[in-house]
Amino acid sequence: MTEREFLNRVNSSVAGGLAALLLLSWAPSFAQTDLKKTGRDKRLEAVKESGKTGGPGALKFLKEAANDEDPYVRGQAVKMIGALKAGESPAFLAAALKSGDDSTRYGAIEGFEALGGIKAVGPLISLLEHKDRNTRWKAVVALGNLKNDGAVKPLLKTAGEEKDEYVKIAAVESLGKIGTKKARAALNALKAGPDAKISVWAGNVLKSLEK
Repeated sequence: MTEREFLNRVNSSVAGGLAALLLLSWAPSFAQTDLKKTGRDKRLEAVKESGKTGGPGALKFLKEAANDEDPYVRGQAVKMIGALKAGESPAFLAAALKSGDDSTRYGAIEGFEALGGIKAVGPLISLLEHKDRNTRWKAVVALGNLKNDGAVKPLLKTAGEEKDEYVKIAAVESLGKIGTKKARAALNALKAGPDAKISVWAGNVLKSLEK
């Protein structure tokens, strides 16, 4: 099978065990040859499939795709590097968090969420005071989805001190997602706090945890 023949398969239907195995065998060369010259949808599909299947060629391919000209393809490639859970994933994602490119940084946040575990918590906490509002919001949401008690204190601080209302509310919701004894104590503190809107929101989240 030539690269062009395989590319046609990617275009029609990149699914199933055989296609996944074929993708892994070709992925290392695609970023430098045919795939780079194809449409955005084909590149995106190949990125997602490579992240799902994993394998020796996937990490190399995704690193190259992280420099794609399309911002969404870049972000998804970075995210999938986290999903691979390779030994190099945490260091790559940590570097991507510092990127001035929003798509790369957002992808790294989602990548750390996909990576999971305690290694993801610290890097995401470091973004809670980032100058970009969407970065802070995405980090807050990801921390809630990770459900780790280590995020409770930083989320409590965000809910109490953040200036953007949507980020504040997201922090309250994330405490509810964590749902542990420590998280409930934080929600009770917010419920008793001076911010009337956050107090009501925290109370509603606590009620939902009782169901």
